[in-house]
Amino acid sequence: MPKWCFKCRGIVDTRDSRCSVCGSPIADVVHDAGLNRPRPTPAAGTPGFVPGSKLVQFLSQQYGVAEINLEEVDSSDDALALVPEEIALRLCLIPVHLGAGGSLTIAMADPSNIEALSEIRKLTGHEIHVTVAASRAITSAIASRYRSFR
Repeated sequence: MPKWCFKCRGIVDTRDSRCSVCGSPIADVVHDAGLNRPRPTPAAGTPGFVPGSKLVQFLSQQYGVAEINLEEVDSSDDALALVPEEIALRLCLIPVHLGAGGSLTIAMADPSNIEALSEIRKLTGHEIHVTVAASRAITSAIASRYRSFR
């Protein structure tokens, strides 16, 4: 059975005398049979924390999609009209641009989410061009852009 570290909530190999993530002594490890305990989001400066910009850069390289800075690029009204705000929030994506050739550019936090891509493709009827952005930037952009779009 896995064990969890009290300090960093990382899974610990009990053969070691210390947590391999944060270095806490084995006495600070607790047995968790359920494994359903949610792991808290690590705070900046703690082990396991990955800054949003680094994560976006990694996802961009991993999936071969462009990064997009939503503070520098605005969404067109015709793109926003294709995806309801509730769906954008649920799927953590935002439409950015509807191209002349009919392709819809979206920014999403998880470019590997095939179900979300399929849903957007069916909903809009357009070919989808994916870019990646930080989830916080997406939720912030959804709030501000759909508010001004209404």
